[in-house]
Amino acid sequence: MKTFLSKYLVTILATLLISAPSYAVTPYKWTGDVSISFLKGSSALSDSSKIQLARHLQRINALNLEVIIIAAAGDHVESKSNKSRALSLAKARAESIRQFFLNAGYPEQLIYDETKHPASPWVSGPSPGTSRVLYIGFCKPGYLDICNENP
Repeated sequence: MKTFLSKYLVTILATLLISAPSYAVTPYKWTGDVSISFLKGSSALSDSSKIQLARHLQRINALNLEVIIIAAAGDHVESKSNKSRALSLAKARAESIRQFFLNAGYPEQLIYDETKHPASPWVSGPSPGTSRVLYIGFCKPGYLDICNENP
């Protein structure tokens, strides 16, 4: 009788487990972004821009980082003749931001840049001298509070 009850209970439990709905745990992807303004004609990060980027480092460190994307723009393009100069300035600005993250210890293979002239819809901001940094990753276990912070 004991064996019969044991087999019966095992069969019932197995049936319940198999028929119960299952849910996949999908990790939530975290993103953040920061806009950086440059002085006209300059590609150097100001102290306030460095502080602004540094405020995001704690959150970036809390992520299993997938990518850092830098979208940089040159100054306002007034004519076709200075379009190439504006693009060169955008590349220099992207490199300044890239160097900031390299100096902070992030691997080069995770940092990408997209340089555009200011008319590009990808780069938005109050002025053509604005660059944006976007970072994407999954929150590490135990860092949810940091991931939820808004730097």
